[in-house]
Amino acid sequence: MAPAFANRIMNFSGQVQLQSQGSSGFRTARRGMMLYLGDRLRTGSQAWVEVQCGDLRTVWRLGSGGSVLVGSRCPTTTARIRAGRSLGGTNPNIPYVISPRNTWLMDDQFTVRWRLVPGASHYTVRLFRWSDQRDAPERLLWERTVSQTQVEYTGVPPLETGWYYSVEVEADNGASSHADQGAAKSGFQLLFPEDLELLQANLNDFNPMLSEEGRALFLAGLYLREDVLAEAIAVLEPFVEAGTENLLIYQTLGDLYSYVGLNALALQHYDQAQTLSISSHDVVAEALAKLGLAEVNLTLGNGREALRWLRQAKLVYEDLEDKQQVVTLQRQINFLESVNGVGD
Repeated sequence: MAPAFANRIMNFSGQVQLQSQGSSGFRTARRGMMLYLGDRLRTGSQAWVEVQCGDLRTVWRLGSGGSVLVGSRCPTTTARIRAGRSLGGTNPNIPYVISPRNTWLMDDQFTVRWRLVPGASHYTVRLFRWSDQRDAPERLLWERTVSQTQVEYTGVPPLETGWYYSVEVEADNGASSHADQGAAKSGFQLLFPEDLELLQANLNDFNPMLSEEGRALFLAGLYLREDVLAEAIAVLEPFVEAGTENLLIYQTLGDLYSYVGLNALALQHYDQAQTLSISSHDVVAEALAKLGLAEVNLTLGNGREALRWLRQAKLVYEDLEDKQQVVTLQRQINFLESVNGVGD
């Protein structure tokens, strides 16, 4: 899985340079660059740089005329990153659920969103409660019919911790979100009070000097750590809508969409991260974006397309002289070639 939450440059202004571990020279730093503990950052006059460490909580800022070793500010431990990509979110002819999807929620008031179905004029939205001991929903809690592609759930009836909930959206042409590949795992739960209290305390513990994008990435990292994926996505989506060129936002959203099972959106955002990484000459970010594209295609069963991206990622890691990663990718390539019956 591409480590979107390694130590990374979130934002900067002015002349910021990076001296990679083992290198004698400096090169121009870019947003989204992954940082190793042995790397050194240097800022020019009237410049600054923001870094988020791999533990997702440590965020620091280096002011003008500074020089610092990343390892002196970032801990060696990393965060517990959610493992596993999910199926779903690729069929444009069904109203698959966009949110809440495969997530924990902070409260029981939220917006239900789904994909527009061509030709449909109305949608019926149903909220179900499930029990672990049942193969079918225990109870239908709520139902609404609307003409838009979203509807508000106001917490009536109230939802409770300890239960699993799911949403079905059915278009007036008969198309249902239950036909989505990831429908069986696209429900949600409410955070338990003790987890919610800890998350809320951490959300308020951020550096006030962070830029708007830096703060959003910091918050997304905290939400991701607690599997509150709907909030992590929601805090980053406005920057994409505003046309940001911060490749880390696209890379992170690619990961998040893949985790919840919105794979068409994941591919779209990984591709944009790749485009931005190439234009900014950030080869590490380019490699990670290509790996994301490969992994999503592999999840969807597109073996040949996954092979194409793995081969491209391997070429980038060869340029980076990362021998360990090259060996790992070659093993994956060999396996997929044998499974798909293709070669060079």
